[in-house]
Amino acid sequence: MIMKGFDLNLLDGIYGLSCVENYFLYFLKEQGYSYIPFFFDSYLSFETIIKEFVENKAEYSSFYRMTRLQKLAAEYGLIDITSKQDKKVRLADDRHFEYAAIQVKPSFIREKYERNLWREDHFILLKKVEQTLFYLNDIPRDTNTITYEEIDQIYDGKFLKFSIKKAIDKDLEKIFRKGFKMSLKSGELKETEVLIQKISNITLARDIIGILRISRKRVYLYLNYLGVKEKKLEKYLDYLDMIYNKIEYIRLRKADSNQKYKEILNQVYEKDKGFFDIVKKYTNIF
Repeated sequence: MIMKGFDLNLLDGIYGLSCVENYFLYFLKEQGYSYIPFFFDSYLSFETIIKEFVENKAEYSSFYRMTRLQKLAAEYGLIDITSKQDKKVRLADDRHFEYAAIQVKPSFIREKYERNLWREDHFILLKKVEQTLFYLNDIPRDTNTITYEEIDQIYDGKFLKFSIKKAIDKDLEKIFRKGFKMSLKSGELKETEVLIQKISNITLARDIIGILRISRKRVYLYLNYLGVKEKKLEKYLDYLDMIYNKIEYIRLRKADSNQKYKEILNQVYEKDKGFFDIVKKYTNIF
């Protein structure tokens, strides 16, 4: 008998901002729970994103201007999240355990994947199928079986458990749509060009584009969920992917002595205004 562990393909199209957010969305997706409605609050203006990085010293690995989706779901009473800090994870004694995200030692990631973490508090997702344990790592994508003994060796003091309380009903759908319309009010741009000139390095520019494209992909998926199909939005998302890769290429080649990234971000700013205008147009139909 083949036991079903994790399906790496289910990580496609999730667009989480952290490993825990990715695992939460994976969990919902695997359970057949519609997770896209949680993207209703994901729009931020380009100006707001830049300001978070330039003035508030935000970092990609800990960008909290967009509320974490698992927190959002818990606030609306849709899921339960149990968070515990303990020297031992004690999952072997938990008869009701199905899914849990555990914080792992940085040395585990360095030794297993030969790479450093963006942040020290990295988690993996665990799943129990009958008496077999599976783990899932989001970046790099990896899954396999694991034993309780191996978990004890890599565990680093914190674990989370998810459980679904109820589905999204029609009343919540209305609240989410209203919240989406409210989020678009942050789309008024006043200081974007000035803020772009304050971006001090190309790594910062790359991370700003990274957050922008996650925001825009979530908005696109949410509109799709509401029945909106718009090719121009798809083309813009492809454009953002291209820009992100272009800036990363320039960064790795150390070929930005003239700060070309500022010119690139001004071009993105112009195209993003077009994205906002299209999205705004559709808010009148729902």
